[in-house]
Amino acid sequence: RARFREYLPSLDLNVGYGYLDYLNTKETGWETTLTLTIPLIDLRKHSEYRLQVQQETIARVNLERTKRSLVSQWQATKEKLILALKSAKEREESKNMAQSLYQDNQRRLRAGRSNMNDVILDQNRLGEAETLAINGWAEAHLLYAQLCHTLGFRVNLTDFGCRP
Repeated sequence: RARFREYLPSLDLNVGYGYLDYLNTKETGWETTLTLTIPLIDLRKHSEYRLQVQQETIARVNLERTKRSLVSQWQATKEKLILALKSAKEREESKNMAQSLYQDNQRRLRAGRSNMNDVILDQNRLGEAETLAINGWAEAHLLYAQLCHTLGFRVNLTDFGCRP
């Protein structure tokens, strides 16, 4: 902006009171000078101005690119978090069903209506379901922390939320 102002004409006004020395009369009076300055094109200043305009344009493009990238990251992380929460809830339900089947099969084993292999199979299924449920919740928590980070917040551990 400062470089651009150098290309604009300027108008200066000077007013003074004192002795006037016209024709050696030495009289007092007012003297007024009005100066209009019109700058000529200085190619060096013009090239510096064009360079600054180009740098400003590049900075604006980079800013817009960064904004779009952040919005894209935020939306992608939000969608991943929604899917991870849904998956974690389904894995939790699967774990609860595996636990129920394991307990039922233990009762049938005690009653003599099942064998040990079925109980071991259900126990393995329960262990896998618990591992998947833990991994599902861990993924959801990691994505929540990533979403907070993408939004520019920190995860607040005291009340479990994002805070600036």
